[in-house]
Amino acid sequence: MLHKVNNDTCGKGYCGPYAIAAVTGHPLSVVLDTCRAIRFGSRLVMMSRPPRIGQMNKVEVSAVLSCLIGGAIREWVDLTSSERGAPSFAAWLNSRNRDDENRTAIVHIGHGRGSHVVAVSGRRACDTHSRGIPVHVADIKGRRKVARYVLWIN
Repeated sequence: MLHKVNNDTCGKGYCGPYAIAAVTGHPLSVVLDTCRAIRFGSRLVMMSRPPRIGQMNKVEVSAVLSCLIGGAIREWVDLTSSERGAPSFAAWLNSRNRDDENRTAIVHIGHGRGSHVVAVSGRRACDTHSRGIPVHVADIKGRRKVARYVLWIN
C-alpha cells in the first residue's frame, strides 16, 4: 500500500526520497535524514548544514528502505537482461501477474540524468510528478520510458 507523502520540509523533494516515503509512510524529513546518514556517515556531524539529497542510486535506496522498514530488502531485478531488451514502464505494468500486482515495488525508469524512481502498488503509483499523492498508474508521467530495475518490497 502506498501512503501520501508528508513533505514536512521547506524544500522540494526528489524522486528517490519521495518513493521511499510513499512506501514506508514516514515523513520526508525522516527519510532525508536517513539518506544523509547512509550517504555521508560520520562526516555528517562535521557539516555546518545538512546537505541536500538529490538523485539516489540503487544501493542507497535499498539501504534506506532497510533502515526504515527494518529487515532485509531483496535485490534489484534487472529488467534489461531479457532477450527482447528492457520494456517500457507501461509494458512492465501490464506484464505483471496477479500476485505481482498485489505487491509493492520501486521501479527505476529512464537512463542517466533523465532517470526517475516511481513507487508502485497495485494500480496506484506515486512520485514527484504526482506531488506525493498515489494516483492511478495511467496518470503517471514517463510511462514510455524504459523500465530498467525493480525492487520488490513485499
